[in-house]
Amino acid sequence: MTVTFPVFDTVESELFCYAYADAVNKVLADDVTLGCIADRALITEKKYVPPKKSDCGLEWELNISMRITIEAV
Repeated sequence: MTVTFPVFDTVESELFCYAYADAVNKVLADDVTLGCIADRALITEKKYVPPKKSDCGLEWELNISMRITIEAV
């Protein structure tokens, strides 16, 4: 599963991307079962995508890929 966070292009955009990634990482570190919905969830990849042109209205993107394991009963 991939979760994408669009971040408006400002001076702090890159910092916000790192902060969002750290927040998701802390949530999964505290509860790898996502509130008992899954057996295990972990981050497999984080990608920080700057806009193709600075100061043109495009956004930064943070793409977090996760592997979520759910065993069928």
